[in-house]
Amino acid sequence: MSEKIINKKRNTIFFTAAASVFFILLSILIFAVFFAISIPVLRGSNEEAFLWVIPLLFVLSVFFSFLIYHKILSVIFKKIEIDQYFEPLFRRRK
Repeated sequence: MSEKIINKKRNTIFFTAAASVFFILLSILIFAVFFAISIPVLRGSNEEAFLWVIPLLFVLSVFFSFLIYHKILSVIFKKIEIDQYFEPLFRRRK
């Protein structure tokens, strides 16, 4: 294999790993923000309200982090040429 193909594969692996870590951290950050906002709102409520709100906050945080993640990747991929730096993860069968 040529060094260019190896570098493209390495770039793909590093980018995928870094993007995954970024997505997880973004989800945690958004969940923390939503949770911090919900605490004063639910302060007078019973414990059962928190049991319903926490899964909802989790789903909302994943949804909003995906939207932000998708927008950031769209901007990045518009600025750089993907084929020049990254190798496709899956090849089409002939």
